[in-house]
Amino acid sequence: MDVDRQRLAPVIAAAVCLVTATGCRLHDVKLDPPPPIAVPAAYGTTGGDAAAPDRWWTVFEDPGLDAAIDRALADNLDLAAAWARLEQAGAILIEAGSAKLPEINATLSAARQKNRFVLPEPTGELTVASNSFQASLGAAYEVDLWKKVGSGAAASERDLVAARDGVEAIAMTLSASVTEAWLDARWQKARRALLTTQLELNGKSLDILETQFREGLGSALDVYQQRSLVSATRAQLDGVDLALDGLYGRLAALLAITVPEAAALLDGAPEALPAPPPVPAVGVPASL
Repeated sequence: MDVDRQRLAPVIAAAVCLVTATGCRLHDVKLDPPPPIAVPAAYGTTGGDAAAPDRWWTVFEDPGLDAAIDRALADNLDLAAAWARLEQAGAILIEAGSAKLPEINATLSAARQKNRFVLPEPTGELTVASNSFQASLGAAYEVDLWKKVGSGAAASERDLVAARDGVEAIAMTLSASVTEAWLDARWQKARRALLTTQLELNGKSLDILETQFREGLGSALDVYQQRSLVSATRAQLDGVDLALDGLYGRLAALLAITVPEAAALLDGAPEALPAPPPVPAVGVPASL
């Protein structure tokens, strides 16, 4: 047993040294690691060539839509919270960056002292006043040997970029939701106007067929078919009204207004739907 222990002692000592050396090795932070997925060599399409404006919804040339989105961007609480997070991230970045600068401390003090002396006659009592001033200036600087300060500032900078992207994402989602609901409502209103006209024409045709049937000039089949057509058109009109109510409610939630107010906003909207704008250049996924 003693021989075995003597043989194992060098092995155990070498293992302990190896583990200790590994534990003392500096942690190597690899910046911008490669993506874990394979990126294709090429993509089939990159979108159009048109430049998308920042206020992209203005291409529809609808003043009502412009006003609705401006109101949504101004009153949305989620967007306001995102702006607050962006301001907080900016303040944290300034604080983290200040750690790279020397820390300077300055103090200034002043004192006034009176001393009273009792002297023999004829001098008597004598009071002497003195002023003293003291100033000190100190500076301290942290050597970023382990990149603690630099890494903290870099992390704060990326937090700021993430907060900014969060604001843009919420604003984009909000404006897209308002635009989608607005254009859908305009489309349903156009359908409602068309179906209302169609229902009137179908009703007039039904009156004519019923008159012809009473006079013996038409068949009951024509009357029943026209009645079915009138009922189908009326059902489609009811479906459009139901869809409009849902879209008005969606707009009301996005704009923080009531449903009647949302419906009133669309009263002045153009009847004809806008032409689709040119497809913007959206790039390829590799550009992200």
